[in-house]
Amino acid sequence: MSRDRRGQMLLVAALGLAVAFVALALVLNAVVFTENLATRNPDPADDALAYEGAVTEGVGGLLAETNRYDDTDYGTLDAAFRTGVTDWDANASRLAAADGRIAAVELNETTNGTRILQDASSTFTSDGGASDWTVAGGVSDTRRFVVVAEPSSSSPVTFEVDDGSGNDWQVEIAEDVSGNATVTVVDDGTVVADVTHDDATVAVDLTEGTVNGSAVANWTYAEGVTTPYDVTVSDGSRASGRYQLFVDREQGSFSTAAATTRPAIYSATVDVTVHRSSLTYESPVVLAPADAPGEDELTE
Repeated sequence: MSRDRRGQMLLVAALGLAVAFVALALVLNAVVFTENLATRNPDPADDALAYEGAVTEGVGGLLAETNRYDDTDYGTLDAAFRTGVTDWDANASRLAAADGRIAAVELNETTNGTRILQDASSTFTSDGGASDWTVAGGVSDTRRFVVVAEPSSSSPVTFEVDDGSGNDWQVEIAEDVSGNATVTVVDDGTVVADVTHDDATVAVDLTEGTVNGSAVANWTYAEGVTTPYDVTVSDGSRASGRYQLFVDREQGSFSTAAATTRPAIYSATVDVTVHRSSLTYESPVVLAPADAPGEDELTE
């Protein structure tokens, strides 16, 4: 066989190997691509939990708006919230259907309570101007206790939870030598948290344990206090600002010297259902009111 002929055969063999390697690479890439697609398929349970999260945020926001704008009486609150949940479900279920889901949200029950508030800035005194007074007496649960305060004294204004059996928990707000606000948490006489805020005005969420939106370590609302308990203010004239809290008793069924109380839905339970071809998910979701006193923003 001539040298040229052998060269041509070697070239054809090399080209054949090259084509084989390219084909193998394409097959391997296709396998890897298919496996990647498989790993990206969402878990149906994750999808259902995401929908539950949307319910918590959306219907929970609806609850806050109902408490704010439909608080004439408990009947008005209940009717407005039920209508709102029905409307929210109708819109959300249509969007879910477009994504291949059958979803439903149904109001199960509501628990009445009271919203106690001072939504215009003033000293933290009672309706009659007393500096030491009871915000809520004989309650068993408190939610969204928010205070936005500008202290005017190095001696603190004190918000206290006391069960009358020697157990008490306090939040003290005072002014330091630089004119900044300080927040101190005291549990049965022991300081458990101390924060200096770099401003004259401070926003404190007593139930969530935050100062201007930042979580504070060792802060547990009413730690060690048994129920029922009293929520009180001492030396309320030492600071000015706004406050709001929700308690688990209906308006008129507990003692208070606050200037303003309003009927409120303390909590609501909705039943969430999500159907897919591979999943049926059902779960009750408990919603609680969440908004700040006098305006939508908590921080100052």
